[in-house]
Amino acid sequence: MSGSTAGRVRDAIHQVNADGFDSPHPTYKSGRPRTFTPAEHREIRKVATSKPVEHGLPFPT
Repeated sequence: MSGSTAGRVRDAIHQVNADGFDSPHPTYKSGRPRTFTPAEHREIRKVATSKPVEHGLPFPT
C-alpha cells in the first residue's frame, strides 16, 4: 500500500478481519470533493454523448 498511512492500513486490516476478503471498498475517500451538482453532471454527460452536428459543429464524430 504505497503512500498509505498507518491508520488506513489498520482500517483495511480491521475491515478484512470483520468482512473477509470479499469486503466492500474502503470507506475512506481521498481527493477533492465533487465540484459538479447532479444537474450539471447530467448536462455534461448529455453533451459528451451527443453528436457534434447536434451542436452546429461541422464534423461527424
